[in-house]
Amino acid sequence: MSSFTVSVLVTFVSQNKTLIWNKYLLSLTKDQPVIRPGDMIQIPVESHDELFGIIKRIESKELFSTKEDAAAFAISLKIFTEFIVRDRETPLFRGFFPHLKKFMKELKSLGTQPADSPASSARLSAERLPRS
Repeated sequence: MSSFTVSVLVTFVSQNKTLIWNKYLLSLTKDQPVIRPGDMIQIPVESHDELFGIIKRIESKELFSTKEDAAAFAISLKIFTEFIVRDRETPLFRGFFPHLKKFMKELKSLGTQPADSPASSARLSAERLPRS
């Protein structure tokens, strides 16, 4: 079981631009009757994006069979992409960054075509992911 809570909204100025950073506390607890030491972790996460808005956009694309899967995907992807973008010149990520950009463009384009477009409805139904 995992829970997500918003902490504080912080504003800072960088290069004459005001960026708003949303701070979150990601809590992960092992879902079992007895919780042992080490079965829980809390990770502070900062993002210029409002994660609850991203979750709603992913849910609206209807790629997953449950809202929980959509939320887990959105949060995981956002945290993962923060590392890739921040460290894109690191040898481990350098070759992956162009693929991530392409993936993100494709993900964002899903559901943006007119509803009566054959490409739109076929792509969404073909790409809907079953829950295992």
